[in-house]
Amino acid sequence: MQQLGLAETMEALRAELAQAAAAGAAAGFQFPVAGVQLEFHVGVTRAGAGSYAREEIQTVTVTLGAPVDHNGDPVKVYRGSAQMP
Repeated sequence: MQQLGLAETMEALRAELAQAAAAGAAAGFQFPVAGVQLEFHVGVTRAGAGSYAREEIQTVTVTLGAPVDHNGDPVKVYRGSAQMP
């Protein structure tokens, strides 16, 4: 199983949003992002003496607001158009 830290996960999310914005720039209609909800399943293993091990799975949910730029201004993950599809 691949292990990713929170920083790596957030960077992957930024890259996906940037790719979506670029791909949708010329589209006839767009889907604005109002927020993002991430759900993580975290396994914690406690190993004792010998071969004893116990793993507990925890679910962690992180809710992020709409994306903003470095000034805190909202970022559109699409380019708006006055034309209807």
